[in-house]
Amino acid sequence: MARLEESRISGPGNGKVMYIPPMEPWGARFFAAAFRSIGYDARALTEDATTLAMGLKNTGGGECVPCPSTTGALLAAMERDGVDPDQVIFFMPTACGPCRFGQYAKLNKMIFARKGWDNVQIMSPSAENAYEGIDTDARMLLYHALVTCDIMRKFVHRVRPYEIDKGSVENTVEYYTVKMEEAFSAGDKKTVEKCVADCARDLQALPRYTAARPLVGVVGEIYVRCDPFLNNDV
Repeated sequence: MARLEESRISGPGNGKVMYIPPMEPWGARFFAAAFRSIGYDARALTEDATTLAMGLKNTGGGECVPCPSTTGALLAAMERDGVDPDQVIFFMPTACGPCRFGQYAKLNKMIFARKGWDNVQIMSPSAENAYEGIDTDARMLLYHALVTCDIMRKFVHRVRPYEIDKGSVENTVEYYTVKMEEAFSAGDKKTVEKCVADCARDLQALPRYTAARPLVGVVGEIYVRCDPFLNNDV
């Protein structure tokens, strides 16, 4: 049985504004682009010290940091963009298990109600039922977006420590990221695959140092680990 959030939001977007939390710099942009392919005006959120402060002001203070960070990013974007709350959908998936992540969507609804935004919708599909409520083709495109963002992150982490011309890796990856956003918006997975291959080729061709560098593994909470703002660009 679909949960309330899923049954409310399933189907095409009909131009509604969807905000995507920036858990991962490429993932949020690719997810937003994928949702644009099915009619949502999807936008990746951005975070900074101001948005985090706004989130902390509107939460209880005991939540794990991704909660106030994502909440504050959404609140700041809605105030900045002047979007009618009736036209807003917040993408906040959930999962079963011990992590309080499963309660984010419920807390978000309480915060929206306090602000008088009772009609802000939350798309909150769950791993518990294979993300029921999102069309199968859209789920496949989102899966491709997820895999692609993982690949792009691996590209950057593998090559950037050796770049001779500072910024060359970021510039190359950003060039292809924009192309892939356009392809995801068109639902064109073949072009995405070609961009990944072309990006790998161009990164391989960049001038690089050959001296060995230490390999560092970073473990911990997944959102903080992947989010450059929350991990201070570690």
